Amino acid sequence: MTNDALSCSPIDISTLVRTQDAGAMDRVAQCYMGYLLAVGRCACRDEAGATDAVQDALVQATERLSQYRGDGSVKAWLSKMVVNACRCQARGRKNNPEWNQPFDETNSQGNSQETVTQQVGRKEFQAQISSALESLSADDRELFLLIQLHDATGPELASLYEKSPEAIRARLTRIRRKLRSQLSETWELWQSS
Repeated sequence: MTNDALSCSPIDISTLVRTQDAGAMDRVAQCYMGYLLAVGRCACRDEAGATDAVQDALVQATERLSQYRGDGSVKAWLSKMVVNACRCQARGRKNNPEWNQPFDETNSQGNSQETVTQQVGRKEFQAQISSALESLSADDRELFLLIQLHDATGPELASLYEKSPEAIRARLTRIRRKLRSQLSETWELWQSS
């Protein structure tokens, strides 16, 4: 391939990886780092863990270039490695209290123009959202956050989870229905205050 050092075309990257080109992983890192970090943040729920998981995935991919068959996208192949790295990290941390804090405790300063009642209402609503998300299985929560926060597409998720796009859509519908039922009353109360 000539003069496509900056190309992030999935076809070009797939070809580089399949041929085990020496620059394949450099190209992958340049093109997909932001996306892989987003996947890591969702799966690990921690910036440092996400960074570690992406590094682990890239090292693992470099060692396993010969195993990439080209059936799916390189992006999905690496995403799955990132998710697996996060799961490996979680096995060692599941009983650590620092990893079991509600989502809103990391940044709960609030808007200084809010009244005390509004701040309390917002914090209660955030706690309800956190509780609703925590009620999901780890896989469902990960899938939901990848769609909602990181704009992952259905085909990317289908490839990542090795499911059909229809199965992913059905799963997302079920997840959203569950969240909606858990949050509907809280949402109405919060909106009316």
